[in-house]
Amino acid sequence: MAVVDPGVGGARAPVVIECKGRRVLVGPDNGLLTRAAKLLGYRHAYRIESPGFLGRKVSPTFHGRDLFATAAGRIAGGVGPSEAGSKVRGLVDLPLRPPSVTAGSVDCSVVHVDVFGNIILDAKMVDLSRAGLEKSRKIRLILNRGRSAALRFVKAYHEVRKEELIILEGSQGYVEIAAREANAAEKLRVELLDRVQIAA
Repeated sequence: MAVVDPGVGGARAPVVIECKGRRVLVGPDNGLLTRAAKLLGYRHAYRIESPGFLGRKVSPTFHGRDLFATAAGRIAGGVGPSEAGSKVRGLVDLPLRPPSVTAGSVDCSVVHVDVFGNIILDAKMVDLSRAGLEKSRKIRLILNRGRSAALRFVKAYHEVRKEELIILEGSQGYVEIAAREANAAEKLRVELLDRVQIAA
């Protein structure tokens, strides 16, 4: 279950998403769950509308408690996802362009800046390999307004000096831009959803 839901109480549908291997996602149909569903092998989505999947009273501002937690609890207790309600034809997707890979560069988006200021991109190391960048010792990060920064490929933070900008594979498998003991997002003036290019 996940809830990031600025449209709570609005037109977006509350959904249960059935994926391969008996995996089930519960949350708002606002793009939050779509990528996870694709990675897990999306099968079907159902609108949460059956009385047994709703709390006793559904507040228009607290669907995390009154809708999603109740539905997740029912499914964890063994009730099938299809019993949530009617089938949903398609899921809302986030307005993000996928990474674009060409020889010598990867064009991608900033999808998260964590509490340490590490910049998580939507590219994976396989994208950098397809671009022929995995063996490059030095990498350029090209930012908006013609700015750029030099990065060094590393596997772990101990390999670099304090505040050095680096590029590495993060714990979730995505490419990260970081700085040892420093805030990379502040140093580079990068924000969520910025488009950046990684090049040799």
